Amino acid sequence: MDELSAIETAEEPAAVLNQIEKALLILYGGDLSVKKSIKDAIKDAKKGPEMLMRFKEKETAKGKAVIYLRLLNNAHYLPLLCVTNADGEEILRKNLPETTDLGTIGEIRLSSKKVTVMPRKNAFTNNARPISFEINL
Repeated sequence: MDELSAIETAEEPAAVLNQIEKALLILYGGDLSVKKSIKDAIKDAKKGPEMLMRFKEKETAKGKAVIYLRLLNNAHYLPLLCVTNADGEEILRKNLPETTDLGTIGEIRLSSKKVTVMPRKNAFTNNARPISFEINL
């Protein structure tokens, strides 16, 4: 199958990513560390909605909360909240509501008993509510 035909099939994402990888390696792949970064990024991108992109992070002396973004095929985001204790053990892993607008994800507040994701403050998120989960750091 030629490259143009592959773009019109279910193999489209992988075919496009392969072409992007080739172009990036030609343009920037002279340095071994850059070459590795390009290959790692393409490998992650091929995971599709399972690829995690770090979006926000809050770290305290007792733990860390990180929000990762996953981009779905419908162009929506499915944020994932992960909380770890001071020893690096994951103590909470929750999907946040699917969204097309990242305005619903503002400041992260982390205490020893609760993690809260505050919406950004603007005219478009006036009705958005904070999302909280109980935890035990």
